[in-house]
Amino acid sequence: MAWAVFFSLLLTHSAGTGKSEMGTAHFLDGYPKARCLDGSPAVYYMSKGSGAGEKKYMIFHEGGGWCSHGLACYRRSNKRLGSSVNDSETMDMSVADHIKFSRNPQQNPLMYDWNHIFVRYCDGGFYAGDRAEPVTVFGKKLYSWGKHITEALFIDIAGLESSTDVVLGGCSAGAMHIYAHLDALKKLVPGNARVVGLADSGFFLDEEWITPRLNGAVYAHEGESLLPPQCLSDYAGRAGMCLLGPVAMKYLQTPIFALQSRFDGARHKNVPACTDDICTQAYITKFAASIASSFEKNKGGYFLDSCQHHCFYAQWQALPARPLDDISGLTPLQAFASWYGGGESQYSQAAVVECAECCNGTLPIQ
Repeated sequence: MAWAVFFSLLLTHSAGTGKSEMGTAHFLDGYPKARCLDGSPAVYYMSKGSGAGEKKYMIFHEGGGWCSHGLACYRRSNKRLGSSVNDSETMDMSVADHIKFSRNPQQNPLMYDWNHIFVRYCDGGFYAGDRAEPVTVFGKKLYSWGKHITEALFIDIAGLESSTDVVLGGCSAGAMHIYAHLDALKKLVPGNARVVGLADSGFFLDEEWITPRLNGAVYAHEGESLLPPQCLSDYAGRAGMCLLGPVAMKYLQTPIFALQSRFDGARHKNVPACTDDICTQAYITKFAASIASSFEKNKGGYFLDSCQHHCFYAQWQALPARPLDDISGLTPLQAFASWYGGGESQYSQAAVVECAECCNGTLPIQ
């Protein structure tokens, strides 16, 4: 089987040290409109690849919600997710909270030696805002220029024009950016690299707790221009729908792989818990069906686990195991590597409610 071949390849690299590397800050101050909400320059951090990974790039977009009206954006502009004023010149990529930056080939078999880029999220509008001018709230100018950050990023990354492989990833709001804008982002990648998406914890259904807020965010930031034109036409006046996974996948042409929990922590925090197992089971059955049908149409792949979490954080690197696919025994990033190499497209765990064992890989294989 493809995953068995993959394991043999993995073992040939098992001597890697997994040593963390510092990422160097690249402030986009040479691009006048690449600004955070507060007007400070946008920034990304880069840790250079080595060996066979020198021409390969993992470009990861930070998550962190969004703002959909003036007061919320004003408050956000005074904090880390709306400003770069407190960003340092370096970042330890191993503590950037995401296992995609691991330099350990057993943890990150596909991308351990690639160029790793962490894009700071500071515009509050899914990296897509395109307001002509800043707005003033309480005497402070607020900039909704996420689209210009995105465009500047792909111009600024050194060596990207010679790349052979590019993974465009993100977590949470960063993953929603990938679902909704991946085709537009692919066009910004110079050269002829293979481009795929890697969306972590960004697949949400159309529900009252999220969809109206997404509509507000898109229009507040004037963030329509990176969305698929046909989606905007089909959902006129409801552009926020195009940020929802099941909707975005209907229009997406670029291959994408999802890392997703049935019991996503962001939804759990915003939606009152079901009071019985029947309610819970009904939701997760609907959710799993939506994932399966969406990715079948796109010919993408996914890892659907039953651990309650939001994003795959770096702290899981320290555990003896992480969520494992019931059939193959692969971890999420091993599954992604297998899919990327032509392996299976669907990986999952049994739908077990409040499954602590699912988080550390001890659930018996089905």
